[in-house]
Order: sequence, then C-alpha cells, then structure tokens
Amino acid sequence: MTTKLSIAKKIFDLEKDSVLNSDSFKNFLSKNEVRVETGKFTCFFIFLELHAVYLFCCMIQEWLKPYAAFCFLRDFFETSDHSQWGTFSQFSKAKLEKLVSENSFHYDIICFHYYIQYHLHLQLSEAAEYAKEKRVVLKGDLPIGVDKNSVDTWVYPNLFRMNTSTGAPPDYFDKNGQNWGFPTYNWEEMSKDNYAWWRARLSQMANYFTAYRIDHILGFFRIWELPAHAMTGLVGKFRPSIPLSQEELEKEGIWDFDRLSKPYIRQEFLQEKFGPLWTVIASYFMNEFQKNHYEFKDDCNTEKKIAAKLKSLVEKKLLLENEDKLRRDLFDLVQNIVLIRDPEDAKSFYPRFNQEDTSSFKDLDENRYFISRPFMQ
Repeated sequence: MTTKLSIAKKIFDLEKDSVLNSDSFKNFLSKNEVRVETGKFTCFFIFLELHAVYLFCCMIQEWLKPYAAFCFLRDFFETSDHSQWGTFSQFSKAKLEKLVSENSFHYDIICFHYYIQYHLHLQLSEAAEYAKEKRVVLKGDLPIGVDKNSVDTWVYPNLFRMNTSTGAPPDYFDKNGQNWGFPTYNWEEMSKDNYAWWRARLSQMANYFTAYRIDHILGFFRIWELPAHAMTGLVGKFRPSIPLSQEELEKEGIWDFDRLSKPYIRQEFLQEKFGPLWTVIASYFMNEFQKNHYEFKDDCNTEKKIAAKLKSLVEKKLLLENEDKLRRDLFDLVQNIVLIRDPEDAKSFYPRFNQEDTSSFKDLDENRYFISRPFMQ
C-alpha cells in the first residue's frame, strides 16, 4: 500500500503541474464548471469526465471532505486514533471547512485524497457499467461494523457506543469467544433521523452494486457486546437483552453482589496457576484485601490493563516466564465471575457465559443453584 500511494502521489504531482496549471485546462475549467447544490453548501468541482462529476460532487459534502480531512489528520498525527488529535478530536463543520479550505497550506494533500477517491469512483463505475452490459450482477460486501478509529466514529460519535466492542460469544471452537474490536451501534440515536447514516451508506453502494451481502446481518437485531477494555469475547452480553434486576435476584436469596460480580481469587488459585512464582505475580498484580483472598490492583483490573502491564514487566525483564501463558492465566482470574454488572445500571446483572464452569460458581454454597436457575430457563 505504501508503494502504491507513493506512485499515486508522483502521478498526482505530475498531473497537477502539467494539466491543472496549463492554459488548456484553465479554458476547460471556465467552460465546464459544474455547480451542484448540496443542502446549505454549494460545491464547485471540476474533473475530466462530466458524466461522473455530477455523482462525485453529490458525494463531496457528505463523506469526501470529512474523509480527506481524516486522512490528513491521521497522517499528521501518525495515528488513526482520533482521540489523540488534540483540538481536532472533536469534529465540527467549522473545523472541517478550515481543514479543507483552498487557502490552507496543506490543500494539495487534501486534493490528493480527493484525487484518489475520484479515480476509485471512476474505475468502479466503469467496472459496474461493463458488468451491467454483460448482464452480470455485482454484489457488494457490507460488514456490519466500522472501525473504532474511523472517519465515521470521528464525525458521528453519537451513533456509536464508543465504550463497547462487538464480537461473538464462546462456542465449541473458541471457549473465550471473539472480540472484533469495533463499537456497537447506538440504534436509539440512529432512529431519530430515520437511520440516515445507514440509508446513506446503502445508497452510496447502490451507485455500483445491484445487491448487497451484509456480513453478520443478525447484528441488526442482536449483537454480542463487550466492554471496550476487553480483549477476549468471554465477559459480554447480548444487546438487546433483558437483564436480571437486583430485586429479582434478592428474591432468590442472592445478596452478595460484589462477591458474584468481581473476580473471585483465593490464594490456592494463585498457587495452582503460578506455582512457586505465585507470590511474585501477586505482588505485581494483586492486593490481599482479606486473608488468602485477593483482588486486582487498579492499574491491572481489566484484560487490556493486564496485557499492558505484563508486556511492560516482560520488556523490563522483571518477569522471565512465558508471556502468553501468564496472560492467559491472569485473564482466567479476571474472568472468574458469576454475574456481569451492567455498567449503565448498577442494579442490573447478566450471567457470565458458562458461569457454572468457574471456580467462583463452584465455591458457592447450595444457593448457587438459585443463581444458575434463572439463566438456564
């Protein structure tokens, strides 16, 4: 990709100098200016094939300008994580117009991203038209999710549950489930404008494709949702789903919710997993809050925090053991819960997948059957 972009930039620079500044192109510009009204903005955009320009101009305000600005900022800050972009972390139309202004010192870079997308549009349009002439139907692939660090989440963060991640629950093939890494949708917010973001996405694809393949279409109705701090797909819940209320559980004789919803770690568990090394692991990752009972320290109480701290300790050669095995064992401990407390409602709970296999569940008294019963029905 780096090589392709390098070549494209060289071609762009050549065409910019020899064509865009030539008298012939300026004459062409004056004779063939295309004016397209797009809401409260007016776009002026000229390219070589007028039949393709009209559609291209219609795209410009909705996605092309934000996309070009996103690409510029991504390369400038050397990260696509827009939360790291300082004042540009929060998108606004005013900031966007300044970024893509013809008077900006980086306007050539903005135009380069227009140029690339324009030629992609031309090429795909030509392929689609050729297929149509040959009576071939093109089917476009549409994944259910978008990357957390994408232009969509930068421009429309309200349409996504940015503190979540999407995946799949544990199954026969993977006991830890899957974590795909992209945020779930805020369907309630999307419904306020009749799902305009989705309709625009599908309409754009309709310029090239006759049919769609939606990857994981079930996600429109139900999705496996994980906290953003998770790395595996185990400790999640379906969205939408109906949680169990604290009141319901209390009626079943269940009352110690901290015990059930926080990692249950006893000294013997540490000894079984880490052998003679258990005291070293405990000193780095745990606090003993009760005799022979441990909890994770605040700087390593999630899967992502554990992975980051473990990596740092290994790099500093403070731990010489196998990093992958240590991470798996520590993940097993942080996942050793029975109930998942809803982060948006502290009095609502979900069952941890395969809770009956956890040592936390097995260490409960006879009331554990009251815990599992509502989840098994």
